[in-house]
Amino acid sequence: MYGSTKAIVRVFGKGVSRIFEQTRGVKQGSTLAPRLFRIFVNDIVEFLEKIWAPTVKLGNRTISALLFADDMAIVAKTARELQILIDLMAEYVDSEKLRLNLGKTEIFNKGGRRNLVENEKFQFKGQEIKVVEKAKYMGFTLTPNCSWEDI
Repeated sequence: MYGSTKAIVRVFGKGVSRIFEQTRGVKQGSTLAPRLFRIFVNDIVEFLEKIWAPTVKLGNRTISALLFADDMAIVAKTARELQILIDLMAEYVDSEKLRLNLGKTEIFNKGGRRNLVENEKFQFKGQEIKVVEKAKYMGFTLTPNCSWEDI
């Protein structure tokens, strides 16, 4: 189905891109994306539980990651625990021969940057992950005071 696909991107108000070959991933909105995610990534939770990864209490459960459709968020109480989880994600993607899209990866701190140690840096395999003041997640924009805005 995806053996020899070509694509074009339309940017409203700016026209269309050149035609290019699509060599990775699935088409936006494809029902295949969540299925592939479940097949290839759903066991990340088991991986994190087996090695006693840092967790956060959410209601009566303890979690390290939130997964929905083809999206994932890792959660931690401290900057140190977050970097541990990022390092564990690097180990997981290497073991499963997967890639993380760092262009879509961000660090969001519910208390804003002021709660992070000044100049705190987070890295995935030596590449810095940007820290943002607001984060878009599951159709909402999350703000540092833990409120959300419609997007």
